[in-house]
Amino acid sequence: IDVTMALTSFPLLIVISAFLGPSILNVIFVLVLFSWAKPARIARSQTLSLKKNDYIIAARNYGAKPFYLLWRHIFPEVMPVLLVLIIGISSHAIIAETGLAFLGLGDPTSKSWGMMLNHAIGFRSIYFTPYWPWWLLPPLFMLIFLLLCLAFISRDMERILDPKLKIRKGF
Repeated sequence: IDVTMALTSFPLLIVISAFLGPSILNVIFVLVLFSWAKPARIARSQTLSLKKNDYIIAARNYGAKPFYLLWRHIFPEVMPVLLVLIIGISSHAIIAETGLAFLGLGDPTSKSWGMMLNHAIGFRSIYFTPYWPWWLLPPLFMLIFLLLCLAFISRDMERILDPKLKIRKGF
């Protein structure tokens, strides 16, 4: 886990995607390869901190099985944190897929905002026409809009699901 978190992911994503070839399964494989470490570390640290709580120790002393402890006590506490983290990781995956598709390392048959930007920039005479904003700006604005929506959803989910978090009014 430490090695995976210490590595810079996007240059390695480029190298591995170039080695494996352009395919949607290869892009998914490469994104999963570098996205699992942070949720695993957070789930492990949350589980280890919850394991020391009095109610879990009492349930274990009363003879509760490990599956019962996980299902009734650990999962309800860990899942909200992981849900917020998964929303954040999905925004990073969208950025990485867009970057790979823009560089030509994504699936050439799939429709992607990165592929749209790649085709728009690759069409050299587009800059001499008044139509260049219609090729470049819609995918760029939609990408920014989607990432902002995911950031706001993640922030509000964290406020809703974490009762210990102090909620301030406004932004």
